[in-house]
Amino acid sequence: MSPLRRIGRTLHTALVWPGWMNVASMLTTVAAIGALWFTNNTLRVTQDQARATEGQLVLSQRTAVTDMFQKAVEMLRTDAEPGTMKGGGIDSRIAGVHLLERMAAESPRDRVLAYQTLAAFVRTRSPLSECKERKKIHAIPDDQALSDAASQWEEQSRDVAEAVEVIGKRDRDTQTRIDDIDLRSTCLPQRILDNFAYVNLLQADLTGASLAGADLTGANLSAANLAGVTLANANLTGAEVNYADLTRANLHGANLAGANLAGANLNCAEMGEAVLSDADLTGIFYTPGTRWPPGFTPPPSSSSYDDSDPKCE
Repeated sequence: MSPLRRIGRTLHTALVWPGWMNVASMLTTVAAIGALWFTNNTLRVTQDQARATEGQLVLSQRTAVTDMFQKAVEMLRTDAEPGTMKGGGIDSRIAGVHLLERMAAESPRDRVLAYQTLAAFVRTRSPLSECKERKKIHAIPDDQALSDAASQWEEQSRDVAEAVEVIGKRDRDTQTRIDDIDLRSTCLPQRILDNFAYVNLLQADLTGASLAGADLTGANLSAANLAGVTLANANLTGAEVNYADLTRANLHGANLAGANLAGANLNCAEMGEAVLSDADLTGIFYTPGTRWPPGFTPPPSSSSYDDSDPKCE
């Protein structure tokens, strides 16, 4: 056989070899595997980049919140004199209050910190001793001087009023517990309190405060001064009101279910239509003029009265 004939036969044999289909299939498989590997690695790189970007975003957000908090604290301390309403920079302090309000709204994880800081600010700026100073103002005999002094006091305490208002506006769906907002032993006369559920107001002076319809669920009002305060239709479910002074307080329609009123002073208090189911009334003080819900029989008063006692009007 000639060389050319052998070459032709060899080529023919190669061309008609049935294994070429398997080779082609194998090459296709290899190509598909290679494409999957490339896609997987590309996806992995993309995910790593996304995680890195997310991490940078979180870090940036935390840095922004930290800066916001530090700035707010600096503003709250502007010319502040602990234990007094004196000192300038009140507008700066009010701005600091609202910066903390913004922080609480934008960073849920820092909400409690924001309110705790506001509470600390109120405790520092308006301690109980401030109420003693305020009472001196009301003892001024001259009407014009009294009016001027009262107006000055209100102006100097605008920052405290703003802080109290912000605390009272906090989201009801994210209530912080009783120890998280500490306003114990503070002077808060004539303040408007709305949402103060679970707030610690132990021994606070709330004389003249507006609490009508307020949410004070679970609040700690032990030994608080609530004399003459309007609490009509307020929610005091489960609140601690033991040993509080509620002389001449208006509690008409208030919900005191499960509240602890042990040792409270209810002299001349208006309790008509109040809900007192499961309330602890052990050792309470009251006068014959104290008004109770229709058909309700209170336990005996812990003190007795005679004709020389002041009458309830």
